[in-house]
Amino acid sequence: MEETFDDFVYLFESIAYIFHTDYKEVCVCIFGIIWPAITLLLAIKAFTNKTKKVLVRKVI
Repeated sequence: MEETFDDFVYLFESIAYIFHTDYKEVCVCIFGIIWPAITLLLAIKAFTNKTKKVLVRKVI
């Protein structure tokens, strides 16, 4: 578990180095902006797909 955490810390620090920022800003962008946005988009897509299936009727 600690090795996985250390690997992610290294990854976030590398991303921070590439974008000339710090580790905390990378974490805020990933866990505060990107992840919630993706989750919201997937939830909207799942809801709209579910409602489309309910509204479509097959004519036999």
